[in-house]
Amino acid sequence: MINVDSTIHDLEVVTAARAAKLLGVKRETLYAYVSRGMLRRVQPVGKRVSGYVLAEVMRLRARANARKGHAAVASGALRWGEPVLETAIAGIGARGPLYRGRWAVDLANEGVSFERVAELLWTGELPSATPRWTPSPPPSKAKALAALTARASIPVRLQVLVAALAAEHSPIFGASELLERDRARALVARMASLLGDAHGPSVAATFARALGLRETAASAVDVALVLVADHELNASSFAARVAAGAGCDLHACVNAALATASGSNHGGECDRVEALMLQGRAARLVRERAARGERISGFGHTLYPKGDPRAPPLLALARSISKRSAAAFDEVADTMQGELGFAPTIDFGLVALTAALGAPPGSAVGLFVLGRSAGWVAHVQEQRRADFLLRPRARYIGPSPIADP
Repeated sequence: MINVDSTIHDLEVVTAARAAKLLGVKRETLYAYVSRGMLRRVQPVGKRVSGYVLAEVMRLRARANARKGHAAVASGALRWGEPVLETAIAGIGARGPLYRGRWAVDLANEGVSFERVAELLWTGELPSATPRWTPSPPPSKAKALAALTARASIPVRLQVLVAALAAEHSPIFGASELLERDRARALVARMASLLGDAHGPSVAATFARALGLRETAASAVDVALVLVADHELNASSFAARVAAGAGCDLHACVNAALATASGSNHGGECDRVEALMLQGRAARLVRERAARGERISGFGHTLYPKGDPRAPPLLALARSISKRSAAAFDEVADTMQGELGFAPTIDFGLVALTAALGAPPGSAVGLFVLGRSAGWVAHVQEQRRADFLLRPRARYIGPSPIADP
């Protein structure tokens, strides 16, 4: 049984009194924060007393402190705190990510292709028609590499692919943006085929074939790719910018992002959701895990206290493809939202979609990294224009110098 001072969804929940004290405000102000969507009030399983997510309380305090000086800004900026960079690529609002002034969810609902969205992120202009991207030639040892990585995750397979492509060509430094975009189109189109020889009329169709799906799956894959194309300064995009600021070649920048996305706290969220759903009786399992204070992946996005707007379109798409498959996901989502107050995230939606399509395990994180590659390229371009090395400072808190005898 969870009480108000134990862990729920891997986040500590505190009482109203403690939350008010941490923020230095009265109870009335605390309730105002809730009504304005700045804080969530959650009710742990089996308890009548509600509480507040400590991480959100601390983030709100960091933002308040940020107005008092630079040190406070720096201390909280790397923990979902105040912005540390300016970008014209994407913002985050109540309706989800905003791509160059256009809501990602609207673009997906309108059937705008992934290639067009990528061009929008890269150039600021949305093409009137879907461009045809010519993929890079496959690595000379593609078959050997495919056999070597057959049991690896898609992010790892793509790291090997991108490294192999880089090894066969000299790195290009100081190239024009036009050339960089040509290279990016060819690279992303080749990434869609993984390490195989699949090829289709679009990135989505190529990736669907690489996963062994039917041609009809391409439109659903396209929607997912659009929804994940960028998400502001997420961990993998930041890694791409660090590499770009250091002057790395495009392939190295993309591989830095892929390595970061392969982490258990980034792209690995999809894998954990998938593992949960594969066990069966998932709704019962989430209740049991919540009662033990265990983390439940795929729910409660920090940036969307009222729910991740990218998840509902994917869940609706999954229902339209396979009601039977989607029913299990709907049951879990209803349990999490109705009983614990956490809405599904994009990760949960991606797994629901790939399950409905009958895609092999690990496909959801593949959708994630392939779609996000468009954003990575955009961030690489923007960081090159900014032309500075990303080198944050750390505050030393270790021992003082040892005095001379």
